[in-house]
Amino acid sequence: MSSTPTTIHSLADVRKEIDAFTREDLYRFNRFARYQLYRFPQLGPEDLVNETAFRFWDGRRSWAQGEDFRTVFYNALRSVADEFRDAELSKPYMVEADLPENTDGTPGSVDDRAIDARTPERALEAQQLIDEAFNAFRDDQDVGAILMGRMEKQSAEEVQATFAMTADEYHAARKRLERWLRRKTD
Repeated sequence: MSSTPTTIHSLADVRKEIDAFTREDLYRFNRFARYQLYRFPQLGPEDLVNETAFRFWDGRRSWAQGEDFRTVFYNALRSVADEFRDAELSKPYMVEADLPENTDGTPGSVDDRAIDARTPERALEAQQLIDEAFNAFRDDQDVGAILMGRMEKQSAEEVQATFAMTADEYHAARKRLERWLRRKTD
């Protein structure tokens, strides 16, 4: 087994190799990155691909002369994801008893410090879906009431009380909304 020495390539070499990726290459890299990040809701596949590319650009990653860069990049994606995983696993476990009190003096809760996996892109997609739902059900007051209640984080009972709905009306409207959402997201 001959080992070719690893070469630190210039920024121009890295840029040339990355620019040579086809749309299919990027699609495959993103799919693989999504698979590698299944336990990281706070990171998207683009984050892993960009971090890996950046590591080649700044010289923290290099590859042997004559090696196929796509293969090297694919393996580097796995390695960087492993580093993310190791860093996450090395963090100490925290239980609710370890949490500091809230500013109002109540005991700390995990729910108060949950990771918010929302991104601007996801927020925009959600807002567009809400707008579509309001438009699709503009003549259905019950579904509109459920949408408004959900946006206000109201429970089913609170929505029924606020909008003077019976339980049957609420559940029928909820089912209409769920069927519509299933069609939109499938």
